[in-house]
Amino acid sequence: MATYVIGDIHGCWTALETLQRQIPIRETDSIITLGDYVDRGPNVRAVLDWLIERHQRGTLQALIGNHEEVMLQARDNEAVFNDWLGFGGRETLASYGLPPAFASMRALPTEHVTFIKNHLVDYVELEEFICVHGNLERGEPLARQSSQVMRWRKFYGDGPQHVSGKKILCGHTAQRSGEPLVTNHTICIDTCAYSGHWLTAFEVEAERYWQANESGAFVEWRGDLRA
Repeated sequence: MATYVIGDIHGCWTALETLQRQIPIRETDSIITLGDYVDRGPNVRAVLDWLIERHQRGTLQALIGNHEEVMLQARDNEAVFNDWLGFGGRETLASYGLPPAFASMRALPTEHVTFIKNHLVDYVELEEFICVHGNLERGEPLARQSSQVMRWRKFYGDGPQHVSGKKILCGHTAQRSGEPLVTNHTICIDTCAYSGHWLTAFEVEAERYWQANESGAFVEWRGDLRA
């Protein structure tokens, strides 16, 4: 069984669909998504439909990102809602055919809101990696991590190894080169899918990268080189 970890999707359905069509994912394989499914990209609705379907099959573990956190807050607070529109919320509402108005939040599909609210987690621990959206306090065990750090803290340079001895596999910190950032203790695979770059998937067991974009292009990385 293989494990595939997918970086920040941000509504980029064409890129996601291209990845799943090109990567030889089997029914028994596991998928972990690192959060930030909503905002900025053109088809949040289709992305959430895909996530929910995979989750119901039992083959997906989905993390929460800072954009999902803000979206949930925007449902109940008009001031946060107005900020959220400029944070990518305008594109999210447009994917549902809804205007950028506070009342539109109550028209979002209940299934989508329930999934974001009740079924997303802050981290997934694997044998050699800890998957998280943002970052971790390197000297603290997982049980003592704060959601603020896991959802919001950027990754600037390689800090010390996490106390567990495992590598951190994260998104959130945009790699505007379109290439994963690989350091001694951390791999960051937010490769700016929404801004014309790539959506990245990482095959854990083989430590191999796959990328697709909103134009439908697809590449595979072997080691440090695109195949």
